[in-house]
Amino acid sequence: MNVPMAMGGSGKLETVTNPRDAENLPAILLVGASVRWSAESLRRGLPNSRILGLDWFGDSDTRAACDRVWLLQSPGGGNASIAQQCRGIASVSDAQIVTVGGIQDPTLLAGHAHGSNLIEDGSPNERLTRLHAAVHSTAKEIAHNPLNATKLDRENLVKVPRTFWCEAGVCQPLGTEDSARPTAQLLSELSRPSAGDAGWLWKAPNSTAGLGVRSFKPSASTFGDEARSGWIQQRIFGRPLGLVALANGEATRILGITRSLTRRLSDASGHQTPFVYSGSYGPLHPFARPMIESHCDIPWRHLHALCERVQQTFDIRGLFNLDFIRDQDGGWWLLELNQRPSASCEVIERAAIDNGQLPPGSSLMRMHVDAITRSHRSVPSNNDGLSPKDGLSNNDGFLASWTEPANQSVSAHSTWIKRIVFANRDCRLSGERIREELRSADLDVVLADVPVGIANVRAGDPMLTLLVPIRADNEAKQYRQKKMAATRMRRAIEIIRSSSLA
Repeated sequence: MNVPMAMGGSGKLETVTNPRDAENLPAILLVGASVRWSAESLRRGLPNSRILGLDWFGDSDTRAACDRVWLLQSPGGGNASIAQQCRGIASVSDAQIVTVGGIQDPTLLAGHAHGSNLIEDGSPNERLTRLHAAVHSTAKEIAHNPLNATKLDRENLVKVPRTFWCEAGVCQPLGTEDSARPTAQLLSELSRPSAGDAGWLWKAPNSTAGLGVRSFKPSASTFGDEARSGWIQQRIFGRPLGLVALANGEATRILGITRSLTRRLSDASGHQTPFVYSGSYGPLHPFARPMIESHCDIPWRHLHALCERVQQTFDIRGLFNLDFIRDQDGGWWLLELNQRPSASCEVIERAAIDNGQLPPGSSLMRMHVDAITRSHRSVPSNNDGLSPKDGLSNNDGFLASWTEPANQSVSAHSTWIKRIVFANRDCRLSGERIREELRSADLDVVLADVPVGIANVRAGDPMLTLLVPIRADNEAKQYRQKKMAATRMRRAIEIIRSSSLA
């Protein structure tokens, strides 16, 4: 894979082309660490559009889905340089910019994205403060309006971890009226037995995919220069989940919830990054019609109300993602908001296609682009008998193609496992050789993010992505199919690593 300066590569700008007899339509420039899925989704929904990519790796399937790809460079200028490069390409190509993840501070592109869902809404700390306020206000409404919420909603009010913003030697607690205090004083307080046995995390601002999160022990911290600006946050132990929603400015709809997979990475110096995103599984509860709370233990109405409040707070258009931890007692803890399509969208979309929710010609990225460029359409209902008070319009609109399966007793419902495979040693990776080995093993897996030719990959870097379907017509069969899929996944990873050249 070609790696940018920010990740240890050369940072050299390269251009590749994929000749295509496309109509002279306005181009869409997808910008992010990996634009592959978003390009494939957009190609499905807008087959005649000109799709451009500004991507870190420029893998073979990314190039196939785009009319033209540039490799993202990040020299000494950092994010500002990325924004300059992005704006330059968009200007020359007369393209609309759509960010799809991996840009550390995507608000740098605000005002230049020609209808993107990003707005200039303050510093990272101000954005998190507003997010916490949205959580508190929604929980208060749910708790005090029993007629509009179920018992499940009221017993599982979404909470936020205890969080402190630290900058220039001073830490300010979020969401409370407590006063700011010197960093050394806060570390002393958190080290006392009276602070409880909660673990703590250090979270760097503008980091993505868990790369800026590490375990943190206040009693052992020297708080060096690398940690002068960021958050100290209570660690919540439980299952990480990602919620995908879509908004058009008038209404908001939950498309699905996935389980997030993470792994621990360490660099050459031994620095541990224990929460790196490595894939998704879902959507959860594929046999439950959305927002039927009696069928499963997800507080759908509360989550929907929270999504609406978040959308209003940040004026979001298009796809967005909320990251949660669900603790062992069933409590929901909101960690962060991603104002862009997330990596888990691919899992949601593949399952929706299999289950008949997205007919040919429709796609999540098509709906995303429609939402950010046509912000005055209404969202249709979930067709589940909910009344208008639940916040969903009955008018057809930009989500009209997202439907419930025509037959709730279809022979097989689909879920997917998405897994990013990381190299366990320095190696040379041949996509063609891996395909041959997997064909020989007769494994039912989908390869994605495959590098062009033979690529040099360092230990700890991503090699490619595996996608495995799980199809079953009831939950018992789904459990068995999931175990079989996990076995296929492990076998495929063994083959990929063993077939890589030293």
